[in-house]
Amino acid sequence: MHRSVESVNWAKECERPRVWQRGRRSTSQVRGIAYERAFAQALKRSLPGVKHGQWFVYHADGLLGYCQTDFIRVTAQVVHVIECKLTNVEEACEQLMDLYFPVLRKAYERPIYGIIATRSLHRTPDLARVTSSLSAALSLSYDRVPVLHWIGRGPL
Repeated sequence: MHRSVESVNWAKECERPRVWQRGRRSTSQVRGIAYERAFAQALKRSLPGVKHGQWFVYHADGLLGYCQTDFIRVTAQVVHVIECKLTNVEEACEQLMDLYFPVLRKAYERPIYGIIATRSLHRTPDLARVTSSLSAALSLSYDRVPVLHWIGRGPL
């Protein structure tokens, strides 16, 4: 579950919070982390300058919060944020819209565009926005949040 924010007062990059405890992971979480790591290797070959697992501290709606993006690429003009999910594309879209877009917009003060990377399409609500190419996903991200279908191996 993720936090939804309305009014972000400030946000900035930070190191992983010391108080953040790593608990025991479920089997699906372990699979998701393995998919994310494989995606990271492929993405770093295809998209120079991408950051994996960047933490942010922010103040929104009267509360201090932390969040961690899966991947971000910051340029002088825009920021692309990529959220990895094995199957739950709807949850990824909500997380991008409700948390990452407002926080990153305040942190970088430039347009934010999102992409959802997923292994399985069976829980994808709008198949018209699906692509298997990273370059196509980057182009589509300026109009909507595209879904990049990557099965866990091969180039992006």
